[in-house]
Amino acid sequence: MLTALQVETAVNFIAAFVYTKSIAEYKKNPKSKTILQLRYADWVFTTPLLLLSLSLFLFKYDKSSKTEEPPRWLLGLTLSAAVAMCVVGYRAELNRDVRLAGVSFVVLVAAFAMLSTHATYGINLHEQLTAYLIVAFLWCCYGFVWFMKNEQKRRIAYNSIDLLSKFSLLRFTSKNVRPIGTTAKLFCFHIILSARSML
Repeated sequence: MLTALQVETAVNFIAAFVYTKSIAEYKKNPKSKTILQLRYADWVFTTPLLLLSLSLFLFKYDKSSKTEEPPRWLLGLTLSAAVAMCVVGYRAELNRDVRLAGVSFVVLVAAFAMLSTHATYGINLHEQLTAYLIVAFLWCCYGFVWFMKNEQKRRIAYNSIDLLSKFSLLRFTSKNVRPIGTTAKLFCFHIILSARSML
């Protein structure tokens, strides 16, 4: 089974690649629809991976159960919900459809509800709950940002939440793991690219 840190590394590879493409497209045409498509292409891959990382972290320290891995059915439902949330969210973004945005938000809440209900919190209960609540809160912020009318401010807000959500989970999954140089460098690269894409 993959570890949460390995999944985080994959997330940062994808994010760095997509942000590179986004910056190149932004330089050509700041109003290009391709930038929006790239953002959601990033999310449709990284969102399920981040939920997978969070799932692995929530189950990692369970010592009372026979297994320390999340049930496959739970992963399947949660990751499917993450993909559905991105697909519906993209349609909502294209048409600025409040109803579709609401559906996407409900799917998000359902995904986190499934995790919180079935997670087997263990000896690191405080850290697990903290990571869960921080990620859940940050992801809910996407819904509020969606209502921002200024596209430039919305882009900056989206990128800022991206950084915070990835960093907050990485802070927990990389604790007491050595070496983490590769992931740390990837994350720093991600920060630089995000900062440039905010210009």
